[in-house]
Amino acid sequence: MVEIREVKTRSELKTFVDFPNKMYRKVPQYVPVLISDDMTNLDKVKSPAYEFCDMRFFLAYRDGKVVGRVGGIINHASNEKWEQQRIRLTRLDFIDDIEVSSALIKTIEDWGREQGLKEIVGPVGFCDQDKEGMLIEGFDEPGMFITYYNFPYYLEHMEKLGYAKDVDWLESRLYTKLKEEEKMAKLCEFIKRRYKLKVINIRNKKHLKPYIKKLFDMVDREYSKLYGSVPFTPRLIDHYLGQFLMLVDCRFVKFIENEQGEVIAFGLAVANLNKPVQRWNGRLFPFGWADFLWTSQHAKILDLYLIAVDSDHRNSGASALLIWEMLRVAREAGIDVAETGPNLENNQEIRSLWNWFEGEKNIRRRRSWIKQL
Repeated sequence: MVEIREVKTRSELKTFVDFPNKMYRKVPQYVPVLISDDMTNLDKVKSPAYEFCDMRFFLAYRDGKVVGRVGGIINHASNEKWEQQRIRLTRLDFIDDIEVSSALIKTIEDWGREQGLKEIVGPVGFCDQDKEGMLIEGFDEPGMFITYYNFPYYLEHMEKLGYAKDVDWLESRLYTKLKEEEKMAKLCEFIKRRYKLKVINIRNKKHLKPYIKKLFDMVDREYSKLYGSVPFTPRLIDHYLGQFLMLVDCRFVKFIENEQGEVIAFGLAVANLNKPVQRWNGRLFPFGWADFLWTSQHAKILDLYLIAVDSDHRNSGASALLIWEMLRVAREAGIDVAETGPNLENNQEIRSLWNWFEGEKNIRRRRSWIKQL
């Protein structure tokens, strides 16, 4: 028999956050969640998401052992913006047992019905920068620790429980060395001259600070039409700023300004940190931090986290210039490949950027499911 218990205490929340780290501990493709980050993300006092969301979390037990977890989010800001009546599934994990998955998901469905909501979607988080998308292709590929990993059987469970595709995200791999490198370099120099663009190379975190507000303003503006996005609140900006600054390597942060000194594009990437996160099972403090820092200076893969280009400049070649500059610096640092975060399948404006570069398209696919309540 499966028993569902709501997470009430900090100890139970830690069990909830740590469950996938234990469940996938023997899976080489799994990259553990950072325990400290997710504890903060879900904490009722510390997380800014509670300003515009109601969130509840549940654990499934059988014979006293945890066999699954699920979270539910009623995102009032999103429902108002998109004129929807949705509840979101988040942080869904379960053993290969339909009784377990059904009991977990039914708990969130029932809560949604109690609140008068009409649809359930997910897995998605409390905003576009939170984890989203169940892995449905690319199980043999390691992901990023900012994305989900799950077993292939999840797909079968969702279909059995009456869920259908809502949207998919795709991830790609780019090579930092190009066959026609000289041609690309000349093209980017032409783009800079033709449109009077200037590449800003961030020297250090002090140099980065004046650009932070411009970065979040552009994300708010250019990501506003993306699936489930909500505007950044001041607390949400501070929240992500703290997490990003811990990870950021200024070598891989680029801004592009126009002739008037206005930021019209930016890219934020970090060295792939899968190995130290796996070695320390998501617990970087107190002993994993040195490993984390060493790896950030010696990694062979670059993770492309955030990229945005002002809509008025998308036909100027600024996007190609931005990616070229990031990959060029990565190559100089001894990094061979770059991997993109999840891009919506229908977001051609972003996905078309990768066509400028050699690589492998669609190495991973993720899905948000939907069901009528």
